Amino acid sequence: MEKDSLKQDIDPHSGEVLYWLDVTACFDADPRATAPSMKTPQSHRQIPVSDSFAELYLQYVGEIRQSDGLHPYLLTARGGARLSAESLTMMFERLFRALLESAQAAFYERCGKDQLSPHDLRHTCATARYSVFLEKDRDRELALQRMRAFFGWSIKSHMPEHYARPAIQNDLMRSWNDLFEQRINVLRSIPR
Repeated sequence: MEKDSLKQDIDPHSGEVLYWLDVTACFDADPRATAPSMKTPQSHRQIPVSDSFAELYLQYVGEIRQSDGLHPYLLTARGGARLSAESLTMMFERLFRALLESAQAAFYERCGKDQLSPHDLRHTCATARYSVFLEKDRDRELALQRMRAFFGWSIKSHMPEHYARPAIQNDLMRSWNDLFEQRINVLRSIPR
């Protein structure tokens, strides 16, 4: 993502400022060994962001981000060079080691992993997005379609089910519990 990926416009109906991130390929020659790339045409997308996120983004770009002037990428290493995927992974390893041992143990128990990676954030985001999308109109298939669009997955992709499995399981459990309660209440209402 480039430092200029944050966009804004005025909503013609409400008059409020809306912000989003343009996620798309950067077309310069990237010398990194593991250069980022877009997997599918659907990977190019616009992601809505909150006002507070937009404010933090602009603060980072204006006050914190270092640049060597040779690239437009948002995330940079010390000195402003392009940040490598390996460097980002090492940062997550350091962050994980800085957690309390009890937090590390809870992560291991929940995920079966003894390390946190940038990719883990995709699972967390998918779980949260599924819940938000489902809350709008309680239509599971529509929630999954919205996730496909949000994450840039193809319209028949099974990735929403993979990434949001905990939220989907919780939703199904609630539905089954509600159905069970309804059936029990019917049985309880039968006169003896």
